[in-house]
Amino acid sequence: MNGTENLRGIDYQISYALLHLLRCLVQEGEFPHTLALEDLTDKGADMILEWEGRPGLLVQIKKLSEGYQWTLGRLADVVRKFCHVGTGTSFMFVSNGQGNRHVTALKRAIREDSGVPQQAMDAFLCEECSRERIADVLSRLQMMLILQRVCGARSSAHWPRAGSS
Repeated sequence: MNGTENLRGIDYQISYALLHLLRCLVQEGEFPHTLALEDLTDKGADMILEWEGRPGLLVQIKKLSEGYQWTLGRLADVVRKFCHVGTGTSFMFVSNGQGNRHVTALKRAIREDSGVPQQAMDAFLCEECSRERIADVLSRLQMMLILQRVCGARSSAHWPRAGSS
């Protein structure tokens, strides 16, 4: 990943973090007690939100370059990071990229609470992450693959002039 892609990723993370904070204020009427962006601790999240008296939320926010898709292999690093966090925390994965058919099946299984597809479980397993721990993390994971709409440039003829209605 080059410098330009890194900057786009940081912009994406900041934009989503601000959107999420505004949603907290509007939908829940409160900001989190603790907020950390680009956390460099062992939690390794892009955003950590904690409220008094309820579970925290760890968010991974990733931007993919155009033309790339999320695969189970790419997603494995995210799930494995979440496996190292204590129980009781909720997780969210946000990306502008689409998922391939296996990621789409996983997303559907999470949404419908129908169990982890075997192919996903096999991709996420490692020495530090047991089947039980992966299933626990995925039961508390929200996946948001947000497609960005690309708009073409408009000529000034399409925009109303200042002072006109």
